[in-house]
Amino acid sequence: MTKTRRILVLAAGVLTLALLVPATPAWATTRYLSDMKEVNHAECCRDDGSYSVDGTVYYHSLKWGLNGEEEYWAEYSLKKKWTTFRTTVGSWDDSSTAGPLHFEFYQDGNLTWSQDVAFGKAVKVKLGVANTLRLKLVVINPDSNYWHRTDAVWGTARVKS
Repeated sequence: MTKTRRILVLAAGVLTLALLVPATPAWATTRYLSDMKEVNHAECCRDDGSYSVDGTVYYHSLKWGLNGEEEYWAEYSLKKKWTTFRTTVGSWDDSSTAGPLHFEFYQDGNLTWSQDVAFGKAVKVKLGVANTLRLKLVVINPDSNYWHRTDAVWGTARVKS
């Protein structure tokens, strides 16, 4: 289901038309991953919305809940039409467990970025994605206790042309 926003058009001070347009219009130069359908993904629990990392709220974000020693990943089709990917990664401030997470990015199957991020820290990521068909986001909860759930956030994850 496509997310939409209602736009009202005024002509000569009179309401003349109401249109529905996609939350990220096709002609936009920026597109949020929260508005894109995953091409492939691991079974898990993904939520889209606004989430805080290190005290800052990020809109149009992805949040994935992981128990100990779990890995979650999702692939997005970029169709070689975007040039830059940006996000801020970290643990959701309201996670039930304050553990570190390991984040990775793959472009067309090649690892291009990897980092451990401690709870209460936010790391900004900027990747060049020109000529990339598939972007894969991976997060791993390294905690050996299955019951230690931590929520990973990809804050304001977006691509630009």
